[in-house]
Amino acid sequence: DALDLLAELRTLRQHPGFLTAAQRRRAADGIARFSTLAAGAPWDHFTLEVNPLKLDETTAAAVDGLLILD
Repeated sequence: DALDLLAELRTLRQHPGFLTAAQRRRAADGIARFSTLAAGAPWDHFTLEVNPLKLDETTAAAVDGLLILD
């Protein structure tokens, strides 16, 4: 599902060579893991962001994050 979400991003539609296939898979894995983390959070209302996400052929790393508890 995360690969499908990535395919809908305007930047990636307009520049299909922007990320390699391995980077797309790594980004999708990062998105899926982030979703699992957010779904398991103990708070009812919160904002959780990661930006930017750095990618290479084997890793995905969050450079900065933000957590706001409502």
